[in-house]
Amino acid sequence: MTNTSQSETAKPLDPEVTKRLLTISTYISVLASLTLLFSKIIAWWVTDSLAMVSALADGFLDVTVSIVTLLAIRQSLQPANNEYRFGFGKIQALSSLGEAILLTGIAVFLLIKSYRGIIHPKPFYVDHATVYIMILVICINIGLYFFKRYVYNKTKSIAIRSSYLDTQADTFTNTGVVVTLLICYYFHFWILDGLFAFSIAIYILSGVYGIFKETLSQLLDKEIEDGVRSDIRSIILGTEGVLHIHAFKTRASGDKYFIQVDATVNGDLILREAHKIAIDITYSIMGKYPTANVMVHLDPTGIEEEVVHFDKKKHTHNRVLLSHDGEIHVAQVK
Repeated sequence: MTNTSQSETAKPLDPEVTKRLLTISTYISVLASLTLLFSKIIAWWVTDSLAMVSALADGFLDVTVSIVTLLAIRQSLQPANNEYRFGFGKIQALSSLGEAILLTGIAVFLLIKSYRGIIHPKPFYVDHATVYIMILVICINIGLYFFKRYVYNKTKSIAIRSSYLDTQADTFTNTGVVVTLLICYYFHFWILDGLFAFSIAIYILSGVYGIFKETLSQLLDKEIEDGVRSDIRSIILGTEGVLHIHAFKTRASGDKYFIQVDATVNGDLILREAHKIAIDITYSIMGKYPTANVMVHLDPTGIEEEVVHFDKKKHTHNRVLLSHDGEIHVAQVK
């Protein structure tokens, strides 16, 4: 059995580059969020619009989320220690869960405010300066969105994904705010202010569902995505000396993959030769997924072991004999 977490092989994205991208992204996010919040406060002070309340509430949330994400990513990038031997990757998932809870609170607040705005719509004032401020906010959001998406595509950080989806929502929200302000002011269709706030609340809740789903998948150790899992499986089976594999388990924690597999090899191999196969499996996987933590257990042909087998058709667990003789046979234990 071998268990390793570092590799000297070629890497598609060096872990240090990943760390640097995540760090830069979080600091830029905090700075941008503070700038946007200040701009929205000015615009809200001038207009007193419900649409601006929506944007302002989201601005306060952005600052909070940006700071929490910064702290979470800084901690998650710390190396494993004697107490936390699997590292701190799940802190990113916890921060995303916190963001989802905050977003839910903001959505509920907007639903209450929008209901009042629909029942009792009121006029408000819009000047050109407010529109210019919101256009500036939209431009900053668009740039921030594409930068965060780039960082996510490179790092696959769940915290960054939540952050860039939130920025995407901000872009739609702020664009809608400008349109709503202009329509309400020039056409006196004041009820649209409340209707827009309501639609933003529903949009936020729909995004929260996706964040909750992905976050809980990682916290509950769901198998990693099918494409990556299939790729890793092919790498293992393509390793010289591997006959079959079973008990193949994967999970994700932050930007790290944890992989466990039992591989069947020729029972006549000496220990040194079998150990080399385990090392080859580990480094072949880490050549493509450098942050992976790989655990390989080797099973020789010609032996039987008692395992628990799940019957998918009957949805029951049975004690069975697993025979490693070139093919895997499952027989009920009586």
